[in-house]
Amino acid sequence: MEKPTIIITGCGYKPIAHVYSYEGKPTHNGINIDGIEHKMNVGAAVAFYFLQKNIEVIMISRTEENLKKIKEGFIKLGCREELIHYITTDITTDEGVNTLVTNLPQRECFYWVQSIGMGGGAYKVPNDNIYLPFEQVQPELIDAESKIVSATHRLLLKLIPIFRKQIQNGNKSKICIITSMSGERGYHFGTTHVAAKHALVGYIKGIEKELEDEGIEIYDVRPGGIDTGMYDNSHTREAVEEISQRTKMWGGEKPIYAEPIKVAEAVYDSLFGEHPQKVYRVLAPKQM
Repeated sequence: MEKPTIIITGCGYKPIAHVYSYEGKPTHNGINIDGIEHKMNVGAAVAFYFLQKNIEVIMISRTEENLKKIKEGFIKLGCREELIHYITTDITTDEGVNTLVTNLPQRECFYWVQSIGMGGGAYKVPNDNIYLPFEQVQPELIDAESKIVSATHRLLLKLIPIFRKQIQNGNKSKICIITSMSGERGYHFGTTHVAAKHALVGYIKGIEKELEDEGIEIYDVRPGGIDTGMYDNSHTREAVEEISQRTKMWGGEKPIYAEPIKVAEAVYDSLFGEHPQKVYRVLAPKQM
C-alpha cells in the first residue's frame, strides 16, 4: 500500500492580538511569518503535525503569498522542505476545484482533510466576530457560513473518482472533515455558527453510508474552543465571555482554549490510528 499524501484545505494564520494561556503556557501554536510570531489556524496545525511525522502534505488556500509564508515558517520549525507542497485556489467555486484536481500530482495516493472556515475565506465578518445576538445577524452571514457545506460537496464530487481508483489499486481512501462542537449543541449568540456546523455534521451523516459501501472512510473531528486567533479581538472576546456566563460553557468562568495541535492529533488518529473513532470531540480545558 502506498504512503498517502495529505490534502489539507484552509491552511492559514493570524497575527497575535491577545495571548491566552493555561497552566502558565500559551495555548496557541506559533509560526514565524516575516520575522514575527503568528498563530496557526487548525489547517496549518494539522499540516505541521503531519510534517513532523514525515508525512507529505499539500496545503490549499486562496492566497499564494500566505501559503508560501507558511511553508517558510514550517521550514524554520524544522520540517523537511521536500514534504511541503501547496496549491493556490478557491475551492468554493467549480473553477477552483478543477484547478486543485488538475494540479494534484499523478499516480499518488491521497487522504483529504477538509478544514475551511467562513465562506472558504471569501467573506469578511464585521469586527471579525460571528457571535452576535440573532436580531443582529444578517442573512448573508448565515449564507457565508453555510457555504462550507456546498464547498465540501463540490470538492468531494471531484475527489471521489480518485478515491475509487485508489481502492481499486489496493490502497485506502480516507476523508477527515473538521466540523465543530457547535455542530451538536447550541448556545447564546450561536445563530450563524451553530446553523452552519449542524449542517456540515448533517452532511457527513448523510453521505457516510454511501461512502462506506465503497470502502471510503470518513471521519468527523469536532473542535471546541481552539486558540487560532479568531478569539483575539475585543469584540469576540467580550461575546465569548458572555456566552460562558450565560450558557455556562466554561462553568461561567472566563474561556480557556486548547492548542490547535490537539485537533491535529485527533485528525492523525482518525487517518492512521489502529482503532479510529467516527467522531472525535476536542474540548478545551474545563469546557463543557
